Amino acid sequence: RAYWAEDIEWVALDDGEMTTLVSSASALDAFMTQYFAEHSDVRSEAGQQVRSGSFVAFVETATWTNQSGSHTQEALAIYQLAEGRIARFPYLGEPE
Repeated sequence: RAYWAEDIEWVALDDGEMTTLVSSASALDAFMTQYFAEHSDVRSEAGQQVRSGSFVAFVETATWTNQSGSHTQEALAIYQLAEGRIARFPYLGEPE
């Protein structure tokens, strides 16, 4: 949480529509606390970072296990920074 701006925004981009999912550090903390309580074995690794202005991008590789087995997913992570903290980040599609 030390890396988040107090007014951090998590937005979903799906079929050309943008929806704000979270608009504060406390709301993101509550969401992530619940998510990881329900998905305790999720792990992520960040690949090589590319920085452009106030944006940092990298490929994130997530792994987890559920009743159907082990899974791996790669996604493009893009963080917009402000004053050294994450101010906004998108999710492509609807999060589960």
